[in-house]
Amino acid sequence: MLRALLLGLVGLGALGLLIELTLLEHWMAAPQFVPLLTLVAALSATVAVAVRPDRTTVSVFRGIMAVAVLAGMVGIGFHFFDNWAFEREVSPDAPMAALLWPVLQGATPLLAPGSLLQLGLAGLVTAYRHPALLPPDPPAGAGDPLRTEDNQ
Repeated sequence: MLRALLLGLVGLGALGLLIELTLLEHWMAAPQFVPLLTLVAALSATVAVAVRPDRTTVSVFRGIMAVAVLAGMVGIGFHFFDNWAFEREVSPDAPMAALLWPVLQGATPLLAPGSLLQLGLAGLVTAYRHPALLPPDPPAGAGDPLRTEDNQ
């Protein structure tokens, strides 16, 4: 039940972020397509796991969630350096320490990509020890697979 609720939250989060980035027209430069594509993949994988939670779909879901975490971290870096470049252009002679606060408050929201990172982490938690990824139970009557006739 908890896993299904978490999966639903991941799906809603991916859909919400996808709508938000679309409304913001977050596609002006090539790197801005990365979160859009990641969210489309995340939403697709979420639906796939909800419909057919087998080893393949859960593994793909985990991989996409790992990509979302990475994309979120890289996005925070992009936003930081975009703000940094703007502040250096506005105040080229300012010391680095004086630019830190304006960079953190810059026009490109520094922590916005963190929502993608958080979504990916929630997805990884959802897939953690998923039943579809556990090894199958041995057939009935197979006995202990580590026990042989030699070591009885």
